[in-house]
Amino acid sequence: MIAQLERMHGSVALSDGPTGLWYQVLDKAAVKGNYFESSASCMFVYSLAKAVREGYLPQRYIETAERGYQGILSHFIEAGAGDSVSLTGTVKAAGLGGDPYRDGSYAYYIGERTVTNEPTGIGAFLLASTEMENVPNATLGRGDTVLLDAWFNSQHRADAFGQQVSFHYKWYDESNSGYSLLGHIIRNFGAETKNPLHSTDACGVEPGAGIHHRFSRYACKEPQA
Repeated sequence: MIAQLERMHGSVALSDGPTGLWYQVLDKAAVKGNYFESSASCMFVYSLAKAVREGYLPQRYIETAERGYQGILSHFIEAGAGDSVSLTGTVKAAGLGGDPYRDGSYAYYIGERTVTNEPTGIGAFLLASTEMENVPNATLGRGDTVLLDAWFNSQHRADAFGQQVSFHYKWYDESNSGYSLLGHIIRNFGAETKNPLHSTDACGVEPGAGIHHRFSRYACKEPQA
């Protein structure tokens, strides 16, 4: 998947130099009728920034994301009454086949109308904005790994395949007993979270110096329990 991500982001070269935005038809920037499209630009910015934060892409890609985000704000965001804003320039819909037939030609794609505050565009803009606002914090934890205890809290149950897995106070547990939100916050700072799945993994054995030196941080909930 990371290799696919790297290949896909070769398309950063297809962004417009002056604006940082991406066109409706990416590889035909100079062809008459092509235009900047907001939802695509937002998704490129979001995926670039998140991939850098997660360590999947080199730090240099954040410059492309920042340039693209500034282009989004200057070209697609319109201020309204009070504190309201609108996102413009999102293609309403595009596809292939159907009736009337959509042939996938260049003329078809640039002929699709753009609208304001299209939900697909708004969702992409919110994702891009969240990542870009986090950029100053995104590398503060780079290189650190936070291990969550699986010794003192080592409850197990069978999963859908009948395998015994640990649960309760786990990064991946999204229920009230889990730490998924805390894990999300930690990863937003560029750190990595580790959570042993089985009692034989890392801190599935009794904690000690031999374990602690392998990780930057060790988190344990209620060891007396």
